[in-house]
Amino acid sequence: MKKEALLAGLVVLSISLYGCGSKSEKPANATAPQTNTQQQAAQPKEDAGKEALVKYLEAVQPAQEANAEFVKQINDLNNNPEYDKLTDAQKAEKLKTGLLPKAKEVQEKLKAITPDKELSAMHEKRIKMADKNVIGVTEIITAFESEDMAKIVAADDLLKEAQELNKQANSELQDMTKKYNVDMSKKGN
Repeated sequence: MKKEALLAGLVVLSISLYGCGSKSEKPANATAPQTNTQQQAAQPKEDAGKEALVKYLEAVQPAQEANAEFVKQINDLNNNPEYDKLTDAQKAEKLKTGLLPKAKEVQEKLKAITPDKELSAMHEKRIKMADKNVIGVTEIITAFESEDMAKIVAADDLLKEAQELNKQANSELQDMTKKYNVDMSKKGN
């Protein structure tokens, strides 16, 4: 029972973080034609927004890379039959020395970014996601150490909340890339 609950929590965590990677999507221009005067007035604002988005994508890249490594660690644990043979104390130690530091690295990298005002609400969701993931992994460790499986359920709830925040942030980021016609798969747009 403990194993299944832990694996379910780690799978949710894995899924919640998987979507933080880059996606390539070319948006269609859905705006109505503007007059020349309207285009000239909107251009500096659009250029500034596009520039801020490109800078944000560059700044968030290290956090996304750390996040990809975090997801890889989760998948490695889930697919390692030797992990199942460990005692609860050994599992807690493995999470403390491997998974938790990587979750904190993602959290720290995200908190170090100061996005443009237009991107700040979306970025705050990413930070909350990282916070919930750190707390969730910490709760799993505590559950193993105290042999309290009720904490696994609480951790699973946190990880689900993190997954939802991640989906929202990814959706908002995709909307921004469409708005400014930025291809997330290319650097230096």
